[in-house]
Amino acid sequence: MKLQEAFENNLPLKVIISRDHERVIAEGFIVGEGVVFYDVFWYEASFHPVHLIKGEILGQGPWKVGGLVIMEIKEDEFLFEADWKPWLKFRNHEDGKGATRALAKRLMKQEFEDLSYVDNDG
Repeated sequence: MKLQEAFENNLPLKVIISRDHERVIAEGFIVGEGVVFYDVFWYEASFHPVHLIKGEILGQGPWKVGGLVIMEIKEDEFLFEADWKPWLKFRNHEDGKGATRALAKRLMKQEFEDLSYVDNDG
């Protein structure tokens, strides 16, 4: 599967930054320079929840980007229960209804004005 398809299908994904550091991807976008992703609970966050991974996208899952690995989170993994499920619950709640892919895309374009965005999801 292409990474773009995984993003569009809202698969539970994580980026492995180091052996002891993994981040759950709430929203992801392919850009000319690599991948932009949002942390879970990015909506109304008080921290910097959007990140750029520069590099060519390799693989069909797991994917390698700029020396990092992006892969699907399995249901028996800690991150699935600790981060992914609460994120989905939040997005389906009144407080999180504004946390849409469209909003993330618009904010990403503002945050990274100089990126060449690959607009595959409308």
